[in-house]
Amino acid sequence: MIKKIFCAFIVLFNLPLLNIAKANFDIKASTVILQDYSSGEILFEKDADREIYPASMTKIMTSIIAFELIEKGDLSLDDKFMVSENAWRLSQSGYSSMFIMVNDEVSVEDLLKGIIIASGNDACVALAEGIAGSEEQFAMIMTSKAKEIGMVNTNFSNASGINDPDNYSTVRDILIMSKY
Repeated sequence: MIKKIFCAFIVLFNLPLLNIAKANFDIKASTVILQDYSSGEILFEKDADREIYPASMTKIMTSIIAFELIEKGDLSLDDKFMVSENAWRLSQSGYSSMFIMVNDEVSVEDLLKGIIIASGNDACVALAEGIAGSEEQFAMIMTSKAKEIGMVNTNFSNASGINDPDNYSTVRDILIMSKY
């Protein structure tokens, strides 16, 4: 009996919270999506399919591609890639970078650390070029992977997320990528 009363109390106590979760919030952000990780239920959204520039969230897909190649055995953390002038140019003021130098040989492990820890645009380009030969080819691989996992409103034009009108996504697609 006490157990039933306690359960009823918990349900009644939480009813206002359930109503708040379903309320229509006035959020200043132009596009939002909030998902319960465990259940997958979308708790709140606002213009979740509106096109946005994904910026450094692009680096998540860059990392996904690298980690999947490592998992398949097609790439090793010990593999080294030569840093091109193209990658090095992003090692300057105004860009997030790991400050790699032209013609340095940098391991995949260090490039991934440069991407994940330092948000290094230079590391993204060096990794992309090392894997696919060019950043453009790598961006095609990224876009293909995005479609494969259900990101229907996304196109990648580079590995770092530096603004480009052809590098776009939505918060719904970024949620799919992040959960993946």
